[in-house]
Amino acid sequence: MIRAAGALLWRQSSPDSIEIGLVHRIRYNDWTIPKGKIEDGESAIACAYREIFEETGIKAEFTRHLATVEYNGIQKRVKYWVAESVGHSTFIPNEEVSELVWNKPNEAIELATYQTDKDLIKKFLEISGSTDTLIILRHAKALDRGDWDDHDSLRVLSEKGFLQAEQLVNHLEPFRIEEIYSSDFTRCVQTVTQLAQARGITIVESTFNSTTVPSSPVIVAEPERIWAISS
Repeated sequence: MIRAAGALLWRQSSPDSIEIGLVHRIRYNDWTIPKGKIEDGESAIACAYREIFEETGIKAEFTRHLATVEYNGIQKRVKYWVAESVGHSTFIPNEEVSELVWNKPNEAIELATYQTDKDLIKKFLEISGSTDTLIILRHAKALDRGDWDDHDSLRVLSEKGFLQAEQLVNHLEPFRIEEIYSSDFTRCVQTVTQLAQARGITIVESTFNSTTVPSSPVIVAEPERIWAISS
């Protein structure tokens, strides 16, 4: 099975309208949504983020997972996210992609070569309004209970756990995270500490149980807000 990932790239062209980005691939002479094969040891979303930058020169901000598409006959599975183009594009035509174009949604649907891409654009357009994206994390690898003599809430991450917490910074790079909530258990806070430091965010620590969830003002923003919660 070939594993690949990509993202439907969009931008705000005016307060009331958006545009969809498509690339022209020289090898296939087609217009398509940016995507590519997942490399060894690479996560799907890291692949999508890399492919967007390599094919368009854009450091996009990712939000929701859009769809997973399986292509019959060639044993290929592609995961797609929604990504907003922000800032300046450094796109330069190359031997793989000759052009990046921005079109109104209906024009992008018409231009897209493949029905799967047309359907993905339509699915994106069916999503009404902005929503908040919630990323839920389990704490990284902690010391075994048998190796810890103090209260369990104070149990810390293992060496492997600290490495996982460090890797989390790059893994979540595609997302614009604005708030980070965590259980006040030490291993949970340690899991997101490096991420919070990298983003310049103060962790909101709370005591969680089975009947409580973190609370926050309900605010809709553009682009969509993203929370990271470690519990």
